[in-house]
Amino acid sequence: WTQDGNEWTGTIRITEDGTYVIRISYMDRSGNNMPDYQSERIVIDRAAPRIDRYEFTPDTADSSSDASDFVEALEYGYYFKTEFTVNIYTSDSTPSSGLDRIEYRLVSYENGAIQGEITDSLPVVNGMAGLVVPAGFKGQIFARSCDIAGNCSGEVTPKAFVVDKTAPVIEIADDNATEYRDGEGNPLYVNDVNITVTIMDYVSGIRRIG
Repeated sequence: WTQDGNEWTGTIRITEDGTYVIRISYMDRSGNNMPDYQSERIVIDRAAPRIDRYEFTPDTADSSSDASDFVEALEYGYYFKTEFTVNIYTSDSTPSSGLDRIEYRLVSYENGAIQGEITDSLPVVNGMAGLVVPAGFKGQIFARSCDIAGNCSGEVTPKAFVVDKTAPVIEIADDNATEYRDGEGNPLYVNDVNITVTIMDYVSGIRRIG
């Protein structure tokens, strides 16, 4: 503290990221105690948030539809056959000033050449922003996350999207023994029969079994 007549001045330097409240109590020479001063909450946040993942969700009435039915992976990005919502999930380390927005670019390509670019931003709600990609878009998505303090992550694109064009493999095991056959050689049984069916898909997984 430094004194200039009846004025005392002090400087409080805060250097570490965190959340702070400054409280000051003071008394004059006559012994009068003044009400303590308390500052507003002070947040120092110099860390940029991060984009955790992209989630592709087709905007269709068929809730069981797979994203691979409507999105095709291209050398320079993706081809969206129908209008699509891409959910972008983001988070920030503590202390955080709060997540603010997702800034994105939709860059369209044709034969490897950039044809156009759409830029905009979306508010972040509960750690997620939903980006609606128009039907027919061919290109790449670039996005970065920004917090209220103005810290922004680097741009991130979706990871490789799996397009599964391989049909599942089915195996049927019939371990039931019988000595009876019909005229065409098909087995005939006089007891209960157990059939083991195994369906395998190691790419996108099985959607349903009917």
